[in-house]
Amino acid sequence: MTDAHNRAAPPRRRSRMRRVATLVLLAEKVIQHVVVTAAFAIDLAGIRDTVAIPWVALAAAGVPLALLYALAFRRYRHRRPGARALVAALALIDVVGEFVAQGTPAITVNMSFLVALLLLALVVTDRRGAPRAD
Repeated sequence: MTDAHNRAAPPRRRSRMRRVATLVLLAEKVIQHVVVTAAFAIDLAGIRDTVAIPWVALAAAGVPLALLYALAFRRYRHRRPGARALVAALALIDVVGEFVAQGTPAITVNMSFLVALLLLALVVTDRRGAPRAD
């Protein structure tokens, strides 16, 4: 079979579920970064007092991260080259950022952290594009 024929074949159910899950989690990350950045801007529920570093730095990082997650969503949805690497890099930034924001290696695990880890696991274990064993 040719490469064109292999690409035209419908995805297996499991691959489709992984893909949909990845897209849903990417959308969640866009929304999360927008909402948290807005929360910092208006000090919703005293959020500024919950972080170890200046809240302005986190709010300033939230805007480009939301835009990059939106870009990652679009690139992943359209199967663009480098999309998985972008998702993995952003997820790693979120994981490290959680430690920085909390200011300790003994962090409180929250939903943002778990979603970032799940995204990282999904894209790292994605076998699409991996060489086939013939």
